[in-house]
Amino acid sequence: MLHIEPAIAEQAGRHGLVSLSDWLGAPVGEVIADDADRQLVRLGDWYLKRIRNEKLGRALRPLARFMPPMGVAVREAALLAAMRKRDIDAARPLAWGQRLGKGARVESFIATLAVEGRGLDAVIDTDGTPRWWSRLGTLVGRANHAGFFQVVRLKDVIVAPADRLVLIDREAATPRPVRVTLGRCAKCLARSYAKLTRDRGALTDEQVGAFIEGYAGAHPCDQTRLLAAINQRLSRIRKHRRYQTKAI
Repeated sequence: MLHIEPAIAEQAGRHGLVSLSDWLGAPVGEVIADDADRQLVRLGDWYLKRIRNEKLGRALRPLARFMPPMGVAVREAALLAAMRKRDIDAARPLAWGQRLGKGARVESFIATLAVEGRGLDAVIDTDGTPRWWSRLGTLVGRANHAGFFQVVRLKDVIVAPADRLVLIDREAATPRPVRVTLGRCAKCLARSYAKLTRDRGALTDEQVGAFIEGYAGAHPCDQTRLLAAINQRLSRIRKHRRYQTKAI
C-alpha cells in the first residue's frame, strides 16, 4: 500500500522516491535518528519517518474498530489527516505506506511537511510565563473536544510563526476521533501530566491553573469533576508506573 499526495509526486521522484521500497529504505536526505526499529530523515522541507519490525498484531488492532490493518506510520498519517480535517493544528502528511515484511513484521513510513519553529519545551525554558501553559491547554482542549485523546508532551508541540502551536508525532492505536467522555479526558490529561512531570518536575499551581483555564475555554467542562477524575487516574499511575507524580 502506497499513497503519495499528487502535489509532491514529481518532487519525490527527483529524490528517487517512487516505489514503496524506495520510501521504506532508499538512502536519502539527512539521517537524524536511526535504530533497529525506526529511522527519521530530514529531506528538504519534509520529514520522513520509517518504522521497522512492528509486530503484526499491533497493525491488526484497527480491525476492532472496523478499520483496515495499519502500521504505526500509516495510523499516524490517518490521525493527522483526521485532526486537520477538524481544524486542529497538526503536521501535514504528504505520503505514507506499508507492507508486510519478513517474520510477520510490518514496515511503514510517513512523510510530513516540516513545521518550522521552536519546540514548546525550548520556548518554555526561556519564557516560563503562564501564557504558554494556557495556550497548550487550549490546544489539548480543542483536541479532546473533537474526540482525540492521545498524550501530548511538550516536545510534541512546535511554536510556529505567529506563535501558532502545531502538534507533531501523533502516533496512536486509534487513528480517528472517538466519543468524548469525562473519563477519556481525564485519562489523556493524567497521562500527559505524568509524562510531563517525569521529564520536567512538578508544575506550579500557577502553571496548572493557566493550563486548566485554557483547556476549559476550548472544551467547556465541570473543572471540579475533571480535576477529581484526573487525580484518581494519577493515583493509579503512581501505583503501576515509575512516575513520581503528585496530585494537581
